[in-house]
Amino acid sequence: MSDTKTTPTKVDEAPHEEGTFTLEDLDSILKESDSEFVSSLQDLKQSAEAAAGNIELLDIDGILAEEESKTLKNRFLRLRRRINNEIVLLIVKAKNIGLDILQVHLPDFLKFLQKKLKSALAQLSAAMKVFKHWSLTKKLASVGIFFLCLFVVAYVHRAITHGIVPEKSHLFVNSLDEWAEKTYVYTPGENLEPFYDSARVKQNIMSLRRIVVNIKPSVTSGPNPMVAFEFFIEGLSSDVTIEIKDREPEVLDLIQRLMEEKTFDELDSADGKVQLNEKIKKELNTFLSKGKVKKVYIKNAIVKP
Repeated sequence: MSDTKTTPTKVDEAPHEEGTFTLEDLDSILKESDSEFVSSLQDLKQSAEAAAGNIELLDIDGILAEEESKTLKNRFLRLRRRINNEIVLLIVKAKNIGLDILQVHLPDFLKFLQKKLKSALAQLSAAMKVFKHWSLTKKLASVGIFFLCLFVVAYVHRAITHGIVPEKSHLFVNSLDEWAEKTYVYTPGENLEPFYDSARVKQNIMSLRRIVVNIKPSVTSGPNPMVAFEFFIEGLSSDVTIEIKDREPEVLDLIQRLMEEKTFDELDSADGKVQLNEKIKKELNTFLSKGKVKKVYIKNAIVKP
């Protein structure tokens, strides 16, 4: 392979200043001296133009604006603007409705009300003319019925709203503490004095005549046992002793009937005597009409087998 030596071509002198040349002169020199180099430059230029045509220009301002719109502050501002717009729309709608009511519906309602009022006044006037021709008795009866109806309506309204009897009113006295002028506080079991057994209370005691009666026999007695008892009766008040004194024969007969039901062994023991006293007390409290018997005591007791 032999090297090809290219002979430089002589460039014609151009009508310009000496020692200078233009770009067109350079291109023509390159085409004449190295056509392959020129063609490679042309290919490179075309590739660059094709690549430049495929590159899309980026909208930097649009991208920044879009990113900024996604921030919380901008979202809040958009929401506030939307709410303000909705409020303005509601105010406008309310204003339109109010104007519609004032301009259209209110005059119609006032006309309707005026018409009804005139009709009611006409009916009332006619009723008053009829009322004038009634007799005095009929007039008074009508007025009474009218006020009675008013009273019934007021009573029903009162009963529904407040009740017939106020809730705070007390129908019964639950404690005398509410009415007493002074109250005392004490501790149960300390510094107490029995009311009925106190020495300061008058003792309402009376003595009964001796009671002699036959009782039921028992294994340890004979066929006809007999007892003779004397009792003291203590009442809660003087009314007991007065009633027993007035009805002494009946009281003695009652006690005799109770003693006849006892046996010799029962009345001969201490427990039997206590039970007899309790039985007499219970029966006397049922028998008497005034006061109560507090206690029954045995003054003398003779038991004969």
